[in-house]
Amino acid sequence: MEDIIDQVAFITASLEARLCDPKDRERAEALADVLATTQARIEERQAGIGFPPASVMILRRLGVSRTEELVIWLLVSVALRRDVRALLAVATSESGNDPTLEGIRQIIYGALPTPEAFNELSANGKLRRLGILQRTDGGDNLHESRQTWTIARRVLTSLLGDLETDPALAPFTINRPVAALEQLAIPERDIVEVCVAIESAQSVVVVEGGPGSGRRTVLECVAQPGALLVVDARKLGTEVSQLRERLRQLALECLMHQKTPLLCNLDAIAEERGEQLGAIVSILGASLDGQILVTCRRRPIVDWGRPVVVIELGRPTHAQHTALWRSALDGASAENPGVLAARYPLAPSLISQAAAAARAHASGRQITSEDVARGIRTVLDDRLVAYAKRVTVTQTWADLVMPSDLADPIKELIARVRGRHQVYDEWGFGAKVGRGLGVTALFSGPPGTGKTMVAGLIGKDLQLEVYQVDMAKVVSKYIGETEKNLAALFDAAEAGHAILLFDEADALFGKRTDVKSSNDRYANLETNYLLQRLESFTGICLLTSNHESNMDPAFQRRLSLHVRFALPEPDERAKMWRTVIPDAAPIASNVDYKALARKFEMSGGHIRNAALRAAFLAANQGTPITTALLESAARTEYEAMGKLAE
Repeated sequence: MEDIIDQVAFITASLEARLCDPKDRERAEALADVLATTQARIEERQAGIGFPPASVMILRRLGVSRTEELVIWLLVSVALRRDVRALLAVATSESGNDPTLEGIRQIIYGALPTPEAFNELSANGKLRRLGILQRTDGGDNLHESRQTWTIARRVLTSLLGDLETDPALAPFTINRPVAALEQLAIPERDIVEVCVAIESAQSVVVVEGGPGSGRRTVLECVAQPGALLVVDARKLGTEVSQLRERLRQLALECLMHQKTPLLCNLDAIAEERGEQLGAIVSILGASLDGQILVTCRRRPIVDWGRPVVVIELGRPTHAQHTALWRSALDGASAENPGVLAARYPLAPSLISQAAAAARAHASGRQITSEDVARGIRTVLDDRLVAYAKRVTVTQTWADLVMPSDLADPIKELIARVRGRHQVYDEWGFGAKVGRGLGVTALFSGPPGTGKTMVAGLIGKDLQLEVYQVDMAKVVSKYIGETEKNLAALFDAAEAGHAILLFDEADALFGKRTDVKSSNDRYANLETNYLLQRLESFTGICLLTSNHESNMDPAFQRRLSLHVRFALPEPDERAKMWRTVIPDAAPIASNVDYKALARKFEMSGGHIRNAALRAAFLAANQGTPITTALLESAARTEYEAMGKLAE
């Protein structure tokens, strides 16, 4: 605090000397002595050996000139002492609480305007560009010279010795415990690359990878403890003026307290208009000479004006997933970690969160497979509920009636998911195939033929959660928003190994058209984005469509499987009539299912509707479900389909 006291004393004595009556020589000499002694102490501290005061170090880190330093101390003195404010008001003939730029210029730079004063007090000068000075007049139409200014609160508290991170940054910074380096499921070569890259001063280090893959954690582990200021770019906002102000706050914090910024999820901003991304480069890139760290799924195209080092994190191996599940459950479950790793190859952070949720569900008892499944559901719901709803499946394969030629491709699809580790990892097909290691299948056919039901049963058989995409929440009228929502959806599903179900997918995966308007151009951009994302998607995506001819041919080339559902034959329809009625339901003994099947050519969905309608009629009449009731219900359903029964 000695330095603060001397700096304020020096400013106070300077103002008093300026106002001192020239005839009062004794007073003038006394003030000159104060100025000389305080200046000597200040210079001694600045040149001293050992650890200088925090205020000295902060101003050095900001790289301000001597006159800029005096501007800072003038405004600090005004903020701390009323008598200094009063002296300044008299010296500048200003009546406001805070000085104007003109008043500051007169006191620090002299009565005559100079290039130094113009440059240092301009909007592009360091004092204003970094937000060291902040306006207090609030007037948009004031001439620059009449604007009033004060010292930024954060600069003042830092000079006074507050070394904690600025609380104003809390809404968009991350401050969570960091896992040990040996606990990360990251290939050794990638960790070595990060260690080498982080030693490169004045560079931008970009770590690419999926959400939850350990991008942020590996950088925090490798960096010096407490050296990083970790920021979630998604929370910085996209409104340009707000974004620029928050970036100035970050730059100022990093400069004053020797922090290296770590911008997580930078692609969240990169998906916006270039103005937002340009603000990051123009403010952080221009203000900070040191290193900048970045995490993203895919590196945005940015000209940082400095060297860029890119490290792409590899996916965890089966052995690493096994080790993660073993560590996360820590003996609290009898479940085989290897089985869990094959069934749930989640992103590392999601494994940890799912295990914690499973422990909470178990409430002290041994964790079961159902607890693990519930824990995963909890984690996935948090990430996917904004764009999709979880599908609850109550049917079984026994409830499904389909021709034998459909069974084989469905079995193949299930085998592709179950055998991915063996085929891609153990047998080495992953390295041969390269991209497109996910499973994408299209179920096409008329309405009611069981497409959505099969998708749900596949998820149930694989013990994976199925999320049906809500198109209304994904598709946006605003440019770029649809792609942004799709990116978040695919990232969350990929990290959580959930099955994405696009019902009536032709609405989103439609054919690209000739560009005749801006709407056509942006619709084509959305389709192009989907094509690229499906190609790189490593999860499971199921599409259903009643009109496959409306889908872009390029999607069909990217399909793992295409299963065509046809209207059932009479024998299949008869079996559907029998299967759809539960054993507990009262049914007349003489119901002729074959006659119903011959008379009404309907899909399974319509048969279900008719059977349910007949059941309610029977319940209302207090009778069993009879052939007559089933025929009446089927006829009503048939007419609703636009058909006439015989």
